[in-house]
Amino acid sequence: MNTLDLDRDGEVSAQEIQSALQQVGTSAVSSSGVDAILKRLVQDGKSYPSLREYASHLIRKFDRDSDGIITFQELCDGLGKLSIFVTQHDKKALMDRLDIDRDGRITETEIYKALSGSSDKGASYGSTLVAENTLRKIAAGAKSYPTMNEYVRDLVRKFDRNSDGLLSMQELTTGLTKIGVILTNSEV
Repeated sequence: MNTLDLDRDGEVSAQEIQSALQQVGTSAVSSSGVDAILKRLVQDGKSYPSLREYASHLIRKFDRDSDGIITFQELCDGLGKLSIFVTQHDKKALMDRLDIDRDGRITETEIYKALSGSSDKGASYGSTLVAENTLRKIAAGAKSYPTMNEYVRDLVRKFDRNSDGLLSMQELTTGLTKIGVILTNSEV
């Protein structure tokens, strides 16, 4: 359930659930396209002393306004500088993969994590599919609600046993089971 716990504090807020569920709709990604881009970036970085130094280099190369982060437009322009020409759909999918905290910006740490995770393509690809499958299972219940926001608020209200406004992993998995969303061990 790390897919939902965006800030990795061990609890899931309504905002984190909503953000993750909204990504399901936008991340129907050509995973092979994103994986190919990441693989190419990893290959290009082999001449650097470390992957961390290469991530730093990419930030400097892509970051036009020198603020230490990469926007979507800077990502698109930067890929062109590296002669990586892909569809707009794949650029958006790559942004989704790189922007781990979903704030619309890519940091050096996020690039490093994505590149280091892509060296084990099978595991990275597999966990991406598991995460998307889990989110699709959860999102399926939203169809009977007027908005995703109302659905998420209702989930938190129903699942939050200690009424702190946050869901522990135990509260989340127990609550999902009660509404018929059964997760496998790899999905939890």
